[in-house]
Amino acid sequence: MKPLTEQEIRTALANCTKGEAKRLTVPRDLAERPWDDLDFLGWRDPQAPGRTYLATELDGRPVALALRGPSPASWQTRQIGAVLGVAVLGAIVTTRESSGASFEAGLDSAFLTAGAASLLTAVITGLGLVKSKPAEAPFPEPQRQAQTTD
Repeated sequence: MKPLTEQEIRTALANCTKGEAKRLTVPRDLAERPWDDLDFLGWRDPQAPGRTYLATELDGRPVALALRGPSPASWQTRQIGAVLGVAVLGAIVTTRESSGASFEAGLDSAFLTAGAASLLTAVITGLGLVKSKPAEAPFPEPQRQAQTTD
């Protein structure tokens, strides 16, 4: 891949407006990249969580795309699933290792642990939503004209 400049990357963005391309954060170390070894250049924008960019060459011209990553809510759902899976596995192992415990008793502790983790995640998410700014409308509000009565 031939080396790309910041301006070439911004100009090559196929699915961004000029304003979005101007605001994105381009990696500062473009000159130090091993361009001969790269098939594409990809990076995450530290100023816009969930935004990832990909730049490559197509027919000798640079082409770049903006990609959207998963939302924090889907990440938290996966985390809850992982906690529940580990808790159930722990219950099974505990039940097999202890002679007097039942599988149901192990599941009780597993579900209590998973419930506590879910509650904690919900509280943290709720606090994050309270502190976040509301999204701007993608389109301007329609202008209302004053009506006059005769």
